[in-house]
Amino acid sequence: MNNFQFQQALHDFLSSLPPELAVWLPLLAIVIGVGQCFFGWRVFKVVLGVSGFLSAALLVGMFVFSFTNSVVITLLAAIFAGVIGAVMLVIVYFFGMFFFGAAMGVLIGYLGFSLAAEVPWITILFILGCVGGITTLVYQRFMIIFSTAVIGATLAVVGGLWYSTAGFVPFSVSRLDVMLQQHFATSITAGAILIGMGIFVQYWFKPSQQAVTSGASVSSPDRSKTKPGSKTKPGSEHN
Repeated sequence: MNNFQFQQALHDFLSSLPPELAVWLPLLAIVIGVGQCFFGWRVFKVVLGVSGFLSAALLVGMFVFSFTNSVVITLLAAIFAGVIGAVMLVIVYFFGMFFFGAAMGVLIGYLGFSLAAEVPWITILFILGCVGGITTLVYQRFMIIFSTAVIGATLAVVGGLWYSTAGFVPFSVSRLDVMLQQHFATSITAGAILIGMGIFVQYWFKPSQQAVTSGASVSSPDRSKTKPGSKTKPGSEHN
């Protein structure tokens, strides 16, 4: 499936959603985007669950809708796949980290091709995705903060651009493409500012020393069981 076929399948699937539901999609993007951008590291397991649900639901929904015109069957299949995707990314934690880093790599590559006014090369996007995923596994804290800030800022900008330009109307992929072309410079600038703010808030803002001390006193009996050199997962500590 090339880029045009993917966009067409995405457009057909989202167009099949009821207008009462499609009108809220940009708001959902804003809420999820802001949460990821500024709190991604602290609630990374929640981020993985939401990302797994939405990604699996979207891909399976597009696939099922290409074979059937039944909206009910498509939504049921999408919800079922979304639940499985969410559980997989949360339980298989390192796969979830790789997935999120890969998504960031693909997104950066796609934005780069858009900036150069070129059609995205699937091979280049695949390589960038692998690089992003592997780098996230190696440099976990920084890359999780960076990737959640990038993806979250992108979602927030897309949702804000839609409401500020189109108004409170049902979401449309083809119309969004036109908006992004018309306001590309503004979108990139707003996204860069949000990314910088998100990285700053996540990396430098820490909980109060009293909260850290309190948490340490509660968990102190189990410290002797912790193996030297073990890595702490996001959300379990904030130092």
